[in-house]
Formats: sequence, C-alpha cells, structure tokens
Amino acid sequence: MIRKNDLRVRKTKVKISHAFWKLLREKGYAQITIKQLLAEAQINRTTFYAHYADKEALLNSEEDELFNDLLQIVKKAPVEEVTTRNIDGQKLQEYYHRVASYVYEHRERLAILLGEKGDPSFLSKLARVGRKVWLQTGVMSSLNGSKDYVFRGMIGLMTNLIGEWAERDFKETPDEFEMILDKLVSPILLNDDLFNEQ
Repeated sequence: MIRKNDLRVRKTKVKISHAFWKLLREKGYAQITIKQLLAEAQINRTTFYAHYADKEALLNSEEDELFNDLLQIVKKAPVEEVTTRNIDGQKLQEYYHRVASYVYEHRERLAILLGEKGDPSFLSKLARVGRKVWLQTGVMSSLNGSKDYVFRGMIGLMTNLIGEWAERDFKETPDEFEMILDKLVSPILLNDDLFNEQ
C-alpha cells in the first residue's frame, strides 16, 4: 500500500515539476501563478499545497535538486592534492570534465534559472553551496590570507564562467568549456601562495 502511495506522490511531483519548467520557460518565474501551475499540471489546489507551501518552495525544491547533484560532483574535486600541493593534473582535468558535463547536461534548466525569466538569486545560492563544500572539505582552513576574498574570487570566477556559457547559449562544447576552466581556474589553484604549507 505504501509503495503505491509513494509512486503516486512521485508521479504528482513529476507532473508539477514538468508544469513548472514549462511555465518558467514560457512566462518567467515572476509571472507564474499557482492557478497556472494547477491547470498545466492538471492537479487541484489541495494536491499542490500537500507538496509545496508556495511557488517559492517549488522553485527552491527544483534548485535544490540541481544543487544536490552538483554537490556530489564538487565533493569529488581533488581537494587534498590541491591543498597539499601534490597536484595531479589528470585529476584536475577529470574534475573539470565532470563539472562541464553536468552543466551541459542540465543546460536548459540552468539557462532558464540564470536568464532574465529565472531566479535572480540563483548565482548567490550557487555560491552558498560552494562555500558549504569549501568548509566541509577543509579548503577554507587551508587557505592563506584573506580566506573570504579568495573564496569569493574563486566561486565568482566559476559561477560567472558558467553564467557566461549559459548566456552564449552553450555555444562551446563541454570539452571546450573544460579547457576554459583549465586555462582560467588552474593557474589560481596552482598558485603556491594561495594555500598554507602542509
């Protein structure tokens, strides 16, 4: 019985999600109403509110799903190698490849969220996720000098590069974007003055 109920819940959430992204693409977040979501998803108001408090909760849920997947990739960054200055270029390349592939795979949703119809605070939320990872993995404690400035600089660089790629309608292939990351991010990560001596 529970399984059937779980399946029904999942199906309902998928319907709401599809309706949300369709309306987001067509109208933009600010213009979406709950009434439109209900009509598009073909559900009633009670069903919607059983899952989400409001459209902001739905937006946060959809973004959290993207962030959680990205978090799994970011957690596989070669942190120890970078912070101990024992850098394996191949591992760094693999990390860039995973990031570029993930972003490209989810390019449609990321382009919407980063665009004028999306969430104006999306990049800030992405930066908060990055900070969480830097704290959890010990990168912040390994930094020399003004840790907050270094963090802001690195996260700003990464999020702005992704934002630029989205603005350019993902014209570059993931491999080309991976090379851009390597060219712009690696020199900073490889800077011996950036990290404490281990």
